[in-house]
Amino acid sequence: MGPTTSARPRVRWKLYELGEEEKVTSERLATSLRVHPLVARLLVRRGICDTETAGRYLHPKLVDLHDPALLPGIDACVEKLLDAIRRGRSIVIYGDYDVDGITASSILWHMMQWCGAKVTTYTPHRLEEGYGLNRSALESFCDSGREAPVVISVDCGVTACDEAQFARSLGIDLIITDHHEFDVDQPPEACAVVHPRWPGSQYPFGMLCGAGVALKVAWALARALPRALPSADAERLTCVGRQQGWVVSGGWLGCRQGVDGC
Repeated sequence: MGPTTSARPRVRWKLYELGEEEKVTSERLATSLRVHPLVARLLVRRGICDTETAGRYLHPKLVDLHDPALLPGIDACVEKLLDAIRRGRSIVIYGDYDVDGITASSILWHMMQWCGAKVTTYTPHRLEEGYGLNRSALESFCDSGREAPVVISVDCGVTACDEAQFARSLGIDLIITDHHEFDVDQPPEACAVVHPRWPGSQYPFGMLCGAGVALKVAWALARALPRALPSADAERLTCVGRQQGWVVSGGWLGCRQGVDGC
C-alpha cells in the first residue's frame, strides 16, 4: 500500500460585512464601473470609494504614473550615471536575488545598454553571500590600475552603512536605490539615496517596490539624456521619447521588443 495522506480541512472564506453606507457605495461602484459586486466590495474595503479613483485603479495608464522627479535623491543619481556614461566609466548594477531585485536589475540594465553605458550586473548568491551589499563583491569590482566603478544598488543597500563606507574607501561611487525600512539616524554614505520614504520625500506613494524605484530611475535617465548625449543621439531619443509610454518604460520595453529609433 502506498503512503496515506490525511484529508485537508475544508476552508471557507469569511467576507467582511459592509456597513450600510459602505453597501451603498459598493452598489454605486458596481453599477457605474460595470464590475462584479465582489470587486466593488473589495474596492470599498481598500478605501477606494469614488468612481474616478476606482476607474484609475482598475484601468491604470502610464500617463497617470507619478513624476520620478518627486523622488528624493534622483537628480544626483541621474547626474552621476550620466557622467559615467559620458566618460565610459564602468557601472555595476548590484541587485537583490529575489524577483523584485532581478526585475529591478533588468529594467536598469536594458535602459543603460540602450544608452551605450559600460554596464554589468551583479546578483549575490543567496546562501553563500546573503542579502545586500558585501565587501568581497565590492572588492571584486575594483581592478588594479583602473578607475573604480559606479555601483548602483537596486532593492537593497539602504541599511548597509558599513559596506557603504568600505565602498567609499575603495574609490567606488555608490548610488543606493531601495524601498526597505531604514534607520533615519544612520543613513549610508552614498553619492545618492533614492527611496520613496526618505526624509523630506514629496513622493505621493511610499510603498513602491524595488523594481518600481528602478523604473523611476530609468524614466528620469531617459528624460535627461537629450541634454547629455551628443546631438545626433539626443535628437534620436527626443523623437522616440515623444510617446509618453515609451519614455516611462525607460527604454526597457523598446529594447525587449527590438524597437530602435522608430
